Amino acid sequence: MRATTRRKLDGDVADQLICDHALFHLEADLRRPRARTMTTRPGSTPEPRLIDLSARARPPAPGRQSPQWLADLLMGARLAASGGRDGLTRTAMTALGVGLGVAMLLVATAVPGTWAVRNHRLDAREPQPYATSTTGTLLVADTSTTLQGTFVRGRLVRPQGADAPIPPGLARLPAAGTAYVSPALRDLLASPSGAVLAPRVPYRIAGTIDPAGLSGPAELAYYAGSDTLSTHDGNVFEVVAFGRSATSEGLDPVLILLVVVIFVVLLLPVGVFIAAAVRFGGEQRDRRLAALRLVGADTATARRIAAGEALAVALLGLLAGGVLFLFGRQIAEQITIKDLSVYAGDIRPGAGTLLLVAIVVPALAVAVTLLARPRSAVRASKGGRRRQAASP
Repeated sequence: MRATTRRKLDGDVADQLICDHALFHLEADLRRPRARTMTTRPGSTPEPRLIDLSARARPPAPGRQSPQWLADLLMGARLAASGGRDGLTRTAMTALGVGLGVAMLLVATAVPGTWAVRNHRLDAREPQPYATSTTGTLLVADTSTTLQGTFVRGRLVRPQGADAPIPPGLARLPAAGTAYVSPALRDLLASPSGAVLAPRVPYRIAGTIDPAGLSGPAELAYYAGSDTLSTHDGNVFEVVAFGRSATSEGLDPVLILLVVVIFVVLLLPVGVFIAAAVRFGGEQRDRRLAALRLVGADTATARRIAAGEALAVALLGLLAGGVLFLFGRQIAEQITIKDLSVYAGDIRPGAGTLLLVAIVVPALAVAVTLLARPRSAVRASKGGRRRQAASP
């Protein structure tokens, strides 16, 4: 019987591991002396005694023993890492699918924070022309233009006093005839396409604008210095400071509810995708659980082993999702949508969001695995025992 079982499970190392585990405890149970003897009626055939492997006694080992539930979870994790090349491929594909879902969750939850950081930089470079100052002002003229439908933000500045305010992103004010440009504008002016824009920005480039003074890495902007700018010129205003205080009046409760509904609707497909990825290769896992039930494991043990396997795959998926998120965040700087671009450092979910994802994804993986586990294995196990008892 044992040799036949081994030949059937020779193609799957995980199934052979289950079989060896069960047969070991079966032989130990058979060698254990029994205090009770079977009594039969005269003329009747003795019924074979069924061995309950769920209540097997293990030989005591020195040291502190692990709880049974922890041993079952660890066995499930071992099953996720076994099965030969096919088993490892199934585990890797499942972890990759979960990782893609985790990466999408992290990107989606980082959008509000990214937008808030971008708006903070835009508010920080807004001028304050209506206050009084005794230490110095800065004359600013708007010289913005467009190039093939792309907006180019330009400012011509002239300090009035030694303590004139400096725009965010600049270490010092540009001298007359020089300009500080954004990295994107510097690359554009150095390319063949910049020949059209060069006459509109006829200044010597003295440096670049830091990210603190730009809305994104793809923004085209410059600050140029002038020694002829005057308040009598048109479109010139006097600035005493930079930075606009954001006044928040709070969101309407109906608007908050609408935002929550929108996020749930957008993230629901991601949850479905993660659930579908967890069930990748479900037939092999269900077959292993059915084998455990047939050799005598109770329902609780089978559930814990299935949960351990799902947890192991979900943890690998979390790790893969974090790597994919960090990799995709670097690519995000190369993407521009309607003059809108973001820095990689701005795309960062909050600590609470990371903790929530780290809890929800494994819990979802375990729930999907347990709910999708077929009950046919339980019925097959009970039916097999009845047929064994009825045979002479």
